[in-house]
Order: sequence, then structure tokens, then C-alpha cells
Amino acid sequence: MQDYKENSRRAFDRQAPTYDTASFGSHARTLYPILLEQLAQIPHRSVLDVGCGEGYYTALLADSYLSHGKQPEIIGVDISKAAVNLAAKRTK
Repeated sequence: MQDYKENSRRAFDRQAPTYDTASFGSHARTLYPILLEQLAQIPHRSVLDVGCGEGYYTALLADSYLSHGKQPEIIGVDISKAAVNLAAKRTK
């Protein structure tokens, strides 16, 4: 893995446990309701959440689709192994 990718992975590994509640993740959280509303209007059979972090938005997305009577396959990927581990626990 190239150095910049490894540096990024390490940084997100450190941030993973608190990203969805810390101030440095607040910019993303402000977009969640807007994105959920927009995506709920589009029919999908599957959704890929690239950069899913610890799965907070991925879980919100799944709940939103279920509340609209839809059940697409939702897959999250992230460069941070720590974040993916937290996402797996969150979405079980």
C-alpha cells in the first residue's frame, strides 16, 4: 500500500471509535438527513457506501429504506479496518 494510503488508514483507525460523535465528524452528520431524503426517492436493488466509517450512516440508510418498505442490499467499505469492525458490530 502506498504511504499516503497507509497514513490515511492509520488516521481513520485512530478516529474510528469516536468519529460519529466527535466534532471532527460533525460535517458529515449534517448531511445525513439530506442524503437519506434524496436516496429514499430513488429505487435501488443495492447500495454501496464507500467510506462507510463505523457504519452509522449505513445503519441509518438501512433503517430509512426499511421504513419506506424497501429492502435493498447495502454494503459498506472503508480503508480503516477498525472502522469496518465497528460497522460490523453496529449493523448486526
